[in-house]
This record gives sequence, structure tokens and C-alpha cells, in this order.
Amino acid sequence: MTKLVWLVKAPDDNRDPNLVRSCEDFLGEIEKSLGESLTFSENLEAFKQQSLRLFFIGSGGSEQVFKTIYESVDGPYVLLTTRSHNSLAASMEILSYLNEQGEKGEILHGSP
Repeated sequence: MTKLVWLVKAPDDNRDPNLVRSCEDFLGEIEKSLGESLTFSENLEAFKQQSLRLFFIGSGGSEQVFKTIYESVDGPYVLLTTRSHNSLAASMEILSYLNEQGEKGEILHGSP
């Protein structure tokens, strides 16, 4: 069964025309390592039905985008980061926000 992953990124893709492709490539590496099928989706209802809600923080500048989605999805919030595009920094800001709201979250960062 394919697991849905919500891609959270800056509205302007950080002015990088290859941002989405690099996120897809990284997700593919994770798929291969886990032996699980993962795909980006913006189907909110299907995403909410999953027991694990994985947010791929694709770039810096995505904090406000996350806030609009998070209000529709119950936690805990698992934030997957990549080694590029200021993903980790954005995830840390998002996690700080979640903590301020009394929500639970976790950052997953590293190599697949």
C-alpha cells in the first residue's frame, strides 16, 4: 500500500526550477531504502486517514504553508527533511511552532 507524503515547500519553490524534482528524487531514495511505496499527495482526506502523517519539508520559507495545512490534520507531526534547500532550518522553525502550540512533532533528518 502506498503511503502518502505531504510536500511542504515555499510558494515560489525558492526560485529553483528543480526543487520539486530534487524532493521527488530524495523521496525515491527513501522508498528504496525502506522497501515501501511513498508518493507526494495533496489529497487531504486520504492523507488524514493514515496513521502516520509524514510531512516532507522541501524548502526554507515553507513555515507559513505548513501552518495552513497543520490546522486540518491531527498530530503527531513527523517532519522529513532533506540535506538541501534549507529544509532542516524550516523544519526546526516548524517544530518550535508546534511545541509552542502544545503539539507533538519530530524531525527525521539524515541519509536514507
